[in-house]
Order: sequence, then C-alpha cells, then structure tokens
Amino acid sequence: MTLLELYKSRYGQAVRRQGAGWNGPCPLCGGEPGKSDRFMVWPDRRESNGFSRGHMCIEKDIPGAWHCRRCGQSGDTIAYLLQCEGMSWRDALRELGLDGSSPARRPRRRPAPVEPAATRTAFHPVSWEQPSAKWQEYAGKLVEEGAAALPEQEQAVAWLRRRGLPAEACARYGLGWLAADNPRHAGRFRWRSALGLAPKVVDGREKTKLFIPRGISIPTFDASGHVAAMRIRRPRQDMSGDRRQSKYLALEGGSRAPFLLRSSLPSELAVYFVVEAELDAMLIHHVSGGFIGVLALRSNRTKPDAAAHAALKRAQRICLALDYDEAGAEALPWWFQTYGTCRRWPVPEGKDPGDAASLGVDIRSWIAAGLPPSVALPEAAPVAADRLPGCAVEAGRGECGGISPIPSATSEKDAPAVRPEIPGQEDAYADGDAAGGGGAAPDYAACWKREGGSLDHLPVDELAVVTAALPDYLTPADVPRAVGRAWLLWRELPGLRYARYSPDEFTRPGWGFSGDVRLPGYAQSLYDELLALYDGSYVLRTWLRDHRATVVTARNIFNIWGDYDD
Repeated sequence: MTLLELYKSRYGQAVRRQGAGWNGPCPLCGGEPGKSDRFMVWPDRRESNGFSRGHMCIEKDIPGAWHCRRCGQSGDTIAYLLQCEGMSWRDALRELGLDGSSPARRPRRRPAPVEPAATRTAFHPVSWEQPSAKWQEYAGKLVEEGAAALPEQEQAVAWLRRRGLPAEACARYGLGWLAADNPRHAGRFRWRSALGLAPKVVDGREKTKLFIPRGISIPTFDASGHVAAMRIRRPRQDMSGDRRQSKYLALEGGSRAPFLLRSSLPSELAVYFVVEAELDAMLIHHVSGGFIGVLALRSNRTKPDAAAHAALKRAQRICLALDYDEAGAEALPWWFQTYGTCRRWPVPEGKDPGDAASLGVDIRSWIAAGLPPSVALPEAAPVAADRLPGCAVEAGRGECGGISPIPSATSEKDAPAVRPEIPGQEDAYADGDAAGGGGAAPDYAACWKREGGSLDHLPVDELAVVTAALPDYLTPADVPRAVGRAWLLWRELPGLRYARYSPDEFTRPGWGFSGDVRLPGYAQSLYDELLALYDGSYVLRTWLRDHRATVVTARNIFNIWGDYDD
C-alpha cells in the first residue's frame, strides 16, 4: 500500500486534497475529522521538512512523506507505520510486502488521540501601548518626507493606481516614498536614539543604528492624529532574491495595534471588512468614500485590539476578506465564534482586494454585493475633502503628473530618434537615479537642444568617426550629440557595460555601469569623464534607458532599435 492509501484507510473522506498533497487529522496529536488539516501527506515526495527517507525506503524506492505542522513530527512511509500506526518493524515491512510474504492478519493500529472539544472562552482584546513621543515625532517627519517624494516616483504611483489607489487616496491616507541615502543601497541607517530606541544586542554585539528600507511608506495614525506605526513596502530587487524575506518591514518601535479605518455610518448600522494589508483597507475605504469601515490585521493570525473589537461588536455585518491560505483558514472558526455577524467574503479573483483591482475586478460592486439589505452604497462615493489625522499632505492634489512621453522621430531636425512609447505601457524610468530617487523628468526636446543638438554638431573629425559606426537606419541628425560623445569615450573602455537589472513591481528599473572598471590611469580618467557626461545628460540617460538591449556596450549603443547580434 502507498502512504496515501494507508492514511486514507484510517480517515477516509476526512482526507482532502491540498495542492500537491493531502491533509487531515494527525494520527499522533489528533484533530477533528472533516475539519482539521494539520497533517500533510505527499505521496510522491521523497522527503519533507528536511527529514530524508530512511535506508529501507531509499533502497526499495518507496516514495511518500508526511508532516504535522502542530506536533512537528515527519518522516517517510515506514516511519508513518512505526510512529503513527504503532506497528513493529516486522509488521511494517509485512504491511508493505517487503519481507516476501503477505500479512496473515492486519497488524493492530495505535488509536489516534481524541482531542477534547474546544471550550469557548471569552475574548479579551488587548490595548497596545503607544510609541514614545520621540518616535512619533520622527515618524511624522518620515510621513512628510515620503508624501512629498511619492508624486515623483512614477512606477510607485502607477503600481498604487493599478491597485485602486489614485493620487488623492495616497494623499488622504498619508502614503509616501522613502528613498535610500545612496542609490546603491536598499535603504538608510539612522541612530536608534533618534527614534527614542535603546541599543539592541544581536549575537552578542550592541547595535546602535536602525535600518530603514526604501519603498512605499504606509503609516498608521492614532485617534489623535499622530503616527502610531509604519510599514514600508520594499522593492522586490531589495530582497536579494530571497523569497523568505518579507515584502513589508515595520519601522521598529511602533505600536502593534491593527490598522483601523472607521465607517462613517452610525456604529449600529456600520459594516466592516476585515483584510490583511493596509493598502487593501485603504482601497475599500476609498472606493466606498469612507462609508465602509475596514480593519487590516497585517497577519491572518492577529486578533482585533480593544478599539477594533468595540467597533466590530456593534457592527451589523463583518465581511472577512482575508487571504485564505493555511493560516487564514485556521483563523475562520475563531471569527465566527467571536462575532455572530461574520460572513466570509473573498474577492472573486486574485488573493486580496488590491490584487483583484489590478485584475480588473470592480471593487465597488464587490463591496456592494456583500452588504446587508439595510445598507446600500451611495450612488456616488467621492473621497471626503478632508484628510486623515496626521497626514502631512493636502488631499485632492489630483493625479500625479508623469513625464511627457518621449516623442518619436519627426521631420524636425532636433527630434530625438528613439522608439515611441507603446500605448498603455507605463514609463519605467524618469530623470533621477536608478534606485528610485530624482525629480520629475524635464522636457526631452529642450534638453536635446540645450545639450548640443544632434551628432552633426560634433567637430568634423569626430563626426566622421562616429558616422561610420551608425547603423543604416540612423543619420547623424537622428542621434543626440551626447550619445556620440559617450561612444567616443566608451570605445576605449571595451570591458564596460551598461546593464539593466530586473525591474521589481513598483520601483523604476535599475540601470548601471558594470564591468572591468579597475583600469590604468588613462582609462580611469576616460571612465570618470564618461560618468560625468552620463550624470549631466538627461538625453544620454534616456537613450540608454530606451535601448532595446538589456546590456548596452560600445558595440551596440547606436542600435537603439536592435537588429544587432551582440
């Protein structure tokens, strides 16, 4: 018999499919059949949670692995018979037909423990301690800094807009962008004492500095309008390719209270949605014009605090829109026992409301469908003109202004020869550093003229050399002078490449020079001159940004549209 057949022979219909495996009660620590899913069986795997197969299963090539996430036990098929079924080694081999004979009788099984019925205890919510005044003052400055910087971050603004949060919503909820001190770094380091935090001992060493990552800043405000907590949504590229790293990092020292946006309805008529992330809460609150209250737990295992519990107890309906992964499924019974007005209300597509909005789901209609008959969304639900307490930006600033699309080549001599923008495609990079800093992009045509126009303004001897390197589809009038000057320097640095890093979800794609930059003195001076030209020329940076190749060298810099076998 296979491991799955052995497990099913004990629990039958209580064994359910989950992904590539099956789950149900645990033969060792119990669980109610039909409801428990703590015990996982993978019939085709060779190991589980670091527990490799034993010698016998390897020698006989017997697949199967199991693991209980509650008691932590795991093993292979023979270990299941020994530990879970209580068989002897000889009986286990006989059960699997490995001793050359079939069992005369089925060995006696160890009975699974009977788990006592859970007794319902009264829920006593906690009241989380507020951060220090010094921490709140510093966090408030971060909110102001981030709110001022966000409109210039086109990729961040576009990402938020796709998730249903336009500029006015970002302003209302205090969203911002925190840049790094250095474009090559993933954040900034600050003295812990600046936030009122004591030194921290890690691995026996005292840490006096605090790391603040770059990314979208998401503040939580208390009733008095002060910042009580802050999380930063990090760019994917800053997680070093390690999927175990969290996309969200909390600013140390903040309150652990969940994120609550109250309903504008009277408490007895109010409807609350419960979600996991703050951005999802902002989306629902914004789309409903504040009509619907929202609680963001930040984790499926988190419980409401005293303030949120008081609001939920009086609400006439609670719609649970949590991520229904393993942790979310385990949390459901508690919610239904604690609040009698709960109902499960997942989004029709995607894993959360923001994801659903990006897939084209009408979030307003989804909200309306979950409301009780006594409540209906207003026909128009504009965002209120005021701003949430503590937001250091004015609401209603309108859509963030993006850069003007780079024009395609025209009959004008000074028009740039870069490929035109593709309709519906977000611009991936504006004037500024590759790490997400910098300001709004200037007018391309004006920069083109200011930086010397086209190639035919180069000295005659340089023009002849550069013209000979152009592809057939470009003339000297099509290429910026700055690009020609860059090529004249770059051709002396054959090991130098301009590489495009993998773009993340919401920040601008990263670009940068790489290659052999440990050069002799004369070459180092050329490299420094090229970098100075790059830093001072918006036209050159735009040309490289819009290049079809992901790695630009002196050999293909002029092949802006490709057609070059590098």
